[in-house]
Amino acid sequence: MKNKTLGKGLSILLGEHEEFLKNITEKKGGNNNSTGENIIDIELIRPGKFQPRKHFSEESLQELAQSIKSKGLIQPVIVRKIEDYYEIIAGERRFRASKIAGLTKLHVVIINITDKEALEFALLENIQRENLSPIEEAEAYQQLVEKFAYTQEQLANELGKSRSHITNLLRLLNLPDKIKGYLDKGQLTVGHAKILVGNIHAEEIADNIIEKKLSVREVESLLKNPNKLKLSQQPANSNITTNKDDELITIQNSLAEHLGMKVNIENAQNGGKVTIHFNNLEQFDRLIQKITG
Repeated sequence: MKNKTLGKGLSILLGEHEEFLKNITEKKGGNNNSTGENIIDIELIRPGKFQPRKHFSEESLQELAQSIKSKGLIQPVIVRKIEDYYEIIAGERRFRASKIAGLTKLHVVIINITDKEALEFALLENIQRENLSPIEEAEAYQQLVEKFAYTQEQLANELGKSRSHITNLLRLLNLPDKIKGYLDKGQLTVGHAKILVGNIHAEEIADNIIEKKLSVREVESLLKNPNKLKLSQQPANSNITTNKDDELITIQNSLAEHLGMKVNIENAQNGGKVTIHFNNLEQFDRLIQKITG
C-alpha cells in the first residue's frame, strides 16, 4: 500500500495549512479539493465521527480557552463539508475550547477528503501529539485495520511506530472492559496491562495492583507465586475462557491481520467458535475470495 496521506498530515500539526492544502490538491490532481480558509458559524461545526480521543481534559480545555480569549485562535480548525454542516478533521480540542471561550464564529480551512483520509488525519493528529490513552490509540489502530485493511506492518511504517508497539496495544483490546477503564483513567500502566492479557484472574489482579500500588516488576514476581495474591479459586463463567491465553491471542491477531477484519476466537471446554466481522458487502466478498482461494 502506497499511502502518503499520513505524512502530509504533519502540516496540520505544524500549522502549515497552506502547504497542507497544496499537497492535498496535488495528490488529487488539483480538482477543487479545497475551498480554502473561511470564517463560519461555530454552531454549524460538529465533532468528527472518526475522532479517536474519547476523553478531553477539562483543565487543559479551560487553559486553552483562556489563551484563545486573550490571543485569538491562532491555528484554524480543519473541516470538511457534509450536507448542511461541517465535520472536524483536525482541531476538535481547539473547537471545544473556542466554544468555552464564547466564540460564535470560527476560523476554518475547508477541504474535501474521503472517510479514509479523515480517519487517518484524526489518528495522526492525536498520536503524534501523544494525546490518546492506550485504549483509544489501540481502538484507532483497530479501525484502520477493520475499515481500511491495513496490516500491522503497514501501520508501523506509516506512523513511525515499532511493529511490537502496534501489536502490544492491539492485544490490550482483549482485556475486560473494567481493566480498559483503569487504563483510560491512568490507574494502570500499559506495562501492567500487558501482563494481564490472557489471565483469567485479570480483574482481581488489577484490583490488587491499584489497591497495593504494585509496580510492574512486583506484579511479575507475584504471578510466579499466585498464592500470595490470594485469588479466588474459580473465576466467573469458568467454562469459557473470556480472557484468552497468549497463544490464542497471537492466532487471533494473526488471522485478523491476514484478513484485514476483526476476528474473535472463543475457546470452551467442548469446542469453540471463530467470529469474523465485516463492515460491508465489499469486505464480505474479499473474505470469501480469501477463504476459497
